[in-house]
Amino acid sequence: MAWKEQTYRVRIIQATAQMVHYKATQMTTQKQFAITFVYGANNIIERQSLWAVLNYIASSAQGPWCVMGDFHAVLSLRDSIGGDAVQHGEIQDFATCLQECKLQEVTSNGAYFTWTNKWVWSRIDRVVANNRWYQAMGFTQVSCLAEGLSDHTPVRLLFPSMPS
Repeated sequence: MAWKEQTYRVRIIQATAQMVHYKATQMTTQKQFAITFVYGANNIIERQSLWAVLNYIASSAQGPWCVMGDFHAVLSLRDSIGGDAVQHGEIQDFATCLQECKLQEVTSNGAYFTWTNKWVWSRIDRVVANNRWYQAMGFTQVSCLAEGLSDHTPVRLLFPSMPS
């Protein structure tokens, strides 16, 4: 994760092994928002604590909130090709969390699959946000960039309507 220090002031609110939750202020407009960066655990059982903490954050979220990163889970069967079949629990737990937190995926452009080991391709990196995000932040652009040094596609979140 990266941001321009002269453009955004950020402070950590909460951190766990699978996420870091920040409060951010866009310096020019003074718009404030919450943003959570996730790196979900590699198995369904360990991800339960991520879903629980996101539910906790959602229960106290008062303004715009965005969650982005590697959830290590898919939302549909078409989100993974190759390798073992996707388990219903992987889809269900993630979908239930998003529904309970009232989060929806932000439309993205670029690569559909965001992770590969060259035998399996999966869409496990996403940006999701609450309704207040869309009301306060206006148009938000998410780009899944070309694969680089990592096995993950970099995901970039931009605010075209805000000064940089």
